[in-house]
Amino acid sequence: MLVSLYIKNYAIIKELQVQFSPNLNVITGETGAGKSILMGALGLLLGDRADTKSLFDPGDRCVIEGTFDIANYAIDDLLQELGLEDRSHLVIRRELTPQGKTRAFINDALVNLSELRGLSEVLVDVHAQFDTLEINDQPKQLELLDAYAGILEQVQQYRERYRSYLQNRNRLHALREEAGSKQKELDFWQFQWTELSELKIAAGEEVTLEQEQEALSHAEEIRQRTGEAAEIVLNGTSSLVDQLNAIAQSLRTLLGKHPHIENLNARLEQTSIELTDLAEEWTAISEKSEFDPERYQEIQERLGELYRLFRKHQVQRTEDLLAIQNKLQSDIDQLTNADEAIEILAKTVARQEQDCRALGKELHDQRQKAIAGLEKDVVNGLGELAMDAAQFKIDLQVSDQLLADGLDTIDLLFSANKGARLLPIKRVASGGELSRLNLVLKSLVASKMTMPTLIFDEIDTGISGFVSDRMGVMMRNLAQKHQIICITHAPQIAAKGDHHYFVYKEEKANRTETNVKLLGPEERITELAIMLSTNPPTTSALANARELLANHTN
Repeated sequence: MLVSLYIKNYAIIKELQVQFSPNLNVITGETGAGKSILMGALGLLLGDRADTKSLFDPGDRCVIEGTFDIANYAIDDLLQELGLEDRSHLVIRRELTPQGKTRAFINDALVNLSELRGLSEVLVDVHAQFDTLEINDQPKQLELLDAYAGILEQVQQYRERYRSYLQNRNRLHALREEAGSKQKELDFWQFQWTELSELKIAAGEEVTLEQEQEALSHAEEIRQRTGEAAEIVLNGTSSLVDQLNAIAQSLRTLLGKHPHIENLNARLEQTSIELTDLAEEWTAISEKSEFDPERYQEIQERLGELYRLFRKHQVQRTEDLLAIQNKLQSDIDQLTNADEAIEILAKTVARQEQDCRALGKELHDQRQKAIAGLEKDVVNGLGELAMDAAQFKIDLQVSDQLLADGLDTIDLLFSANKGARLLPIKRVASGGELSRLNLVLKSLVASKMTMPTLIFDEIDTGISGFVSDRMGVMMRNLAQKHQIICITHAPQIAAKGDHHYFVYKEEKANRTETNVKLLGPEERITELAIMLSTNPPTTSALANARELLANHTN
């Protein structure tokens, strides 16, 4: 619901603010007073293109701001997408600078025009004499039928199931594509993993093998030199051990004669023991050092395999090869498990599709049952608005494909003249006919659905006072649950309003300005009388105006 509209520096409006009623608001005024300017400002607020030619003062910026009460609007998902936390009120502001730059804000958050227009579509519904109305939009047509049939909740349930079905179907498609593209890779991954796995690589083995290879390469030299070292230490008449023992024996005669002799002698004896151990280990190495051509060949081949894999995978250690092997195993497992996941998801998608089709069939049956009643009520309603010859039919077709609102496609067929061929309304209905048809349709479903603020801009053009009265009654009834703003030239409609606004022009400082004021009871009588007769109004016109208002009050 539009709570208020603030306009500054737009066209011939210097500055004004209008507070609106939650029910039926009527706006009247002389031709050229600026009623269309109000609509232009509102259009700019809702996302229309801006032009600096519309600035009242070319050197100042234009600001248009609308405050909306959205407590009863089911638009939480849309607000969440825009990052808006307030769920009760919205303040939309549009600014136009003298340089031609525009900015749009929702609750002081900067938004782009597409975001603004997306939100505007659910806040305000504008119907003008020459507009192509939203009634031409098939989803809107289907929504009207669903509201009349009383199945809006079931449709919402279908939409939720359909949304989940689409998400899973798209996910299934993506998984299948991914699996298909990786199937060729799987064979290559399997080959690489097998190559690494069959080699039974041990971490750090290349270091051990290289050391063993080096020892085998110098086996004879190692045997000879370690043997000689052991021989010098242990054997012969002048072995190192015998010489050390002789020195130790000689030094024992000095014990007690010098304070350091005992300690030095102990160290010498320990050196002799350590040298003996070294000699024994050299002997063991010498005895085992023998060139084994078969083992040498084995090491050569094993290292050759490892070096080849190092080059192939561009690494330098067996630990890196093992990491690659583990990664390949993980990739293979993941792709193998994907087949199982695809199979499970495919069953889920099939089940969801079946559920959606079953619910879509139920929706179709209920829509089909409601069509005859809606067709009859619309024709009767159009008859009340002087369209006695109008024909109206609903063409509901079942699609093979699941659609956003079920299985159905819809066309509203219309003819303003008896005997004429029924065609889709966008091809045959004029602006005035569409406006009246839209008013009738929305009056029939007003109590069953949440609708945006409805703005009717001079849709009464060219109709009689009687028809205007019936149109006013419909608007009045529709406004019991939904806000309506109606710009009208018909006193019969203006008399039905809860608030009556008067648009007028006045001269200020050699400039013409448009202003709007809320009429009080006596001002309203005078305005209605002028609309009925002349300005100033006649006595009979004033009496007629009082009668119109009295009938409205009663």
